[in-house]
Amino acid sequence: MSRIIYFNEEAHRYSDDLGNIYLSTTTLLGQYEEAFDTKGQAQRLSRLGTGIYKGKSVSQIEAMWKASTVAACEKGNKTHDELELSVKETSMFMNAVKSLRTYDEDNHGRLFTLDDVLEMDNIKPVDTKIFYDRVGYKYPIIQQTIEYYTSNGWLLFAELGIYDEQRLISGMIDLFVYKHPYFVIVDWKTNKDDIAFESYYFKRDNEGQSTDVKVIKRNDYLKYPIDDLINCKGNKYGMQLSVYASMCEQRGLIFAGGIIFHIRDQYVPNKYGKPLRDKNNNYVVDEAKGKKVEVVIINHLKNQVDRVFADHLKRNHGEGIQYKITM
Repeated sequence: MSRIIYFNEEAHRYSDDLGNIYLSTTTLLGQYEEAFDTKGQAQRLSRLGTGIYKGKSVSQIEAMWKASTVAACEKGNKTHDELELSVKETSMFMNAVKSLRTYDEDNHGRLFTLDDVLEMDNIKPVDTKIFYDRVGYKYPIIQQTIEYYTSNGWLLFAELGIYDEQRLISGMIDLFVYKHPYFVIVDWKTNKDDIAFESYYFKRDNEGQSTDVKVIKRNDYLKYPIDDLINCKGNKYGMQLSVYASMCEQRGLIFAGGIIFHIRDQYVPNKYGKPLRDKNNNYVVDEAKGKKVEVVIINHLKNQVDRVFADHLKRNHGEGIQYKITM
């Protein structure tokens, strides 16, 4: 049964036209990884008192980390918005969304969802020349990818809502590439570190700089029932895209690929060849080099998604997935 999905951006909360509240995909998957012990790590580094943490209290270290996270999020959101608007505004997509724009009783905006895509006709492809002029010139590999798909008859939809009304899970796909019955999911990532498929870290020296000594974390896996996956960025992002893919497949579509474009600054190297950290633990950006884009191909982790969906229902059995079927 098709639903109208609303999104409260401030609370990052999804709901539908029947009043059901949906769990975001990021929140769902966050239950299967160990939370970072911010307080414990700050206490440890304060006691050590070396490098950039010398003379800093626990609260000062926590504040430093928070400020760094906020700055990274703001920069990442700016990149996301730039790409999403460039896709929307260089096609007929924006006018289609405007015609569907409605609000619920709390003034939360309706999401343009996959259901809407499947019901629409005469959507024109992205104008790749205008896209190039807007943002494509900055990211040649993204421009080439969009040109490839549009020239072969695929349609592109940015920030597309997707949901599972039976399990009350929802999310937004950064870029949905569609040619019936096939689809590709594209995600923009802007985190500063590599998207790796192993769990490791680089040792730091007494000044807090990362060295070239790589330490592999042993027995570091995600939580049951996906404890066959190493706890790493690659698998976490892979699960996110795979949850979206499974929800698309529920509508009879066929997964044709997952792509992450990892867009990030280039950094001034330290003496070990790793990004140089400043006194606030931020990487020092090499402004002369601009941004680089790395492409990460994501496979559909369908078996793991099925396990998460089953576990989600089991966790909520008896207490909570309470469906409203009418207002």
